[in-house]
Amino acid sequence: MKGREQSVNAMQLMLSWMPALTAFVLPLHPRLSAISLLIWSLLALPYALLTTKPRVDGVTQNPLREWIGVGSVLYFVVLAVGMLWTHDMEMGWFALEVKSSMWLMPLLFYIQHTYVLGRVWVKRAIRAFVIGLALYMVYRTGFAVATPGEMTWRYDGLAGPFHPTYMAAYLLIGMLIYPSDWKGKKIFLIVASLFMGLLASKAGWIIGGIILVWRFAATRWMKKKWEAAWVFACVFLLIGAFMGDAGRMGELLKHVPTQSPTAITESLVEGIPEVLTSPQSGSTAGRLQAWSASWELLKGHPLGVGTGDVTDELMVVYQDRNAGYALKKRMNPHSAYWQIAVTSGWLGLLVMLLWWGGALFQAYRFKAYRMQLFILIILLNGIFESIFELQQGVVAWTFVGLMIHAMDVRED
Repeated sequence: MKGREQSVNAMQLMLSWMPALTAFVLPLHPRLSAISLLIWSLLALPYALLTTKPRVDGVTQNPLREWIGVGSVLYFVVLAVGMLWTHDMEMGWFALEVKSSMWLMPLLFYIQHTYVLGRVWVKRAIRAFVIGLALYMVYRTGFAVATPGEMTWRYDGLAGPFHPTYMAAYLLIGMLIYPSDWKGKKIFLIVASLFMGLLASKAGWIIGGIILVWRFAATRWMKKKWEAAWVFACVFLLIGAFMGDAGRMGELLKHVPTQSPTAITESLVEGIPEVLTSPQSGSTAGRLQAWSASWELLKGHPLGVGTGDVTDELMVVYQDRNAGYALKKRMNPHSAYWQIAVTSGWLGLLVMLLWWGGALFQAYRFKAYRMQLFILIILLNGIFESIFELQQGVVAWTFVGLMIHAMDVRED
């Protein structure tokens, strides 16, 4: 009996560090988080079975977690149902494997909240995530210094194993959850903003600018004081964007609509063929082609084309419409909204909107300010990227959402 109690206590101690380990490795390399989750699972599931006295507290009962966690599980269920009419079963099973953390992560956090005593693991996770981001920036800077070539200082050369847009979102989230009582926050804000600019993700520029300006304005409005750090963050974001641009902003501006609002709406809704056959190239042109092709597929498949068939079906549309750039790059819908709509139809899109819309509403009700900003980052990034297709997105958004929830919630 004593031996069992000692084993349980040892497992509980290790579990108290697992969120921190996951948070730490998350911004270092995409594959490391998979290893951390495996270790966490091997500890958590036996621990829950061995422990006879679960701890139920205000955290467990807060409905905010239900939107983040249950919504994630429902999203996975919708994708699993899409396997019923998919043709490429191998690709479908691979998609479900990549997204398995959507049901695993809420389960792990449920065990963490219910059985692991204390709240110290939440603070450890927040600190570990910020430290991981700092080490990532130090490492990539050192790599750029040691490696000749301009490309190592911008875009995917600087991002390393991560997609530049995902890393820009990581850095932005890190700036928002960095506790104000920690030393070095101003330095972190400035360096992270400069990195966001150098990453040369157009989505990162736009979303980062919106959130940083909003954060500065909210501080001024709520605290009635100016915080120069957020001003410097905005300035260094612009400096980094200028240094890492290399024509990317110009390529974006070519596609800024000049028509009337009615004409723009018709273009988006009807999927005008001219968008698909546009001779212009570049990632912005490719996105427009992918979005238009996605609308074409959704009109013909209101239940979606199936979990494993999205890219293959898009290739057919690209080929038919001579959408050269999207065809060459084998582009997915490049939007979380179009991705789930093409995969699982209108029902899938509704589930995703309920997932994040419900979480945003609950965050507003509970005055969970950091959660509101996090969800806004997710919703905006979802416009420009299929953020639930890569593991570095699936794991990060679910884990960080649940981590911020644990940080914001108050014990009853």
